[in-house]
Amino acid sequence: HPGRPFFDQQLHGGGIDNVQPAFDAIKKLRQEFAAEFAKANPDDATLEALHEAIETKKAAISDMRFAALMDMHDELDAEQRERFEIVEKVYR
Repeated sequence: HPGRPFFDQQLHGGGIDNVQPAFDAIKKLRQEFAAEFAKANPDDATLEALHEAIETKKAAISDMRFAALMDMHDELDAEQRERFEIVEKVYR
């Protein structure tokens, strides 16, 4: 895919705010959520707070993807942008 290496570099190589810490944070938050949910009497406020934290991290990742996509735009010519399939993957 034209531009895909640049996009991957931007997201995962630190060209923009690296997404990996956000993915790691989501994994940890999901584990905390699962542990709380598994309790006989889970705390609703804790579950709600963990849910909100997960959604906030997911929104941050989406923002990073958008920024990487916009950064990549100028790296592609018109034909490459027309064929560029990553847009569909970002917004699936």
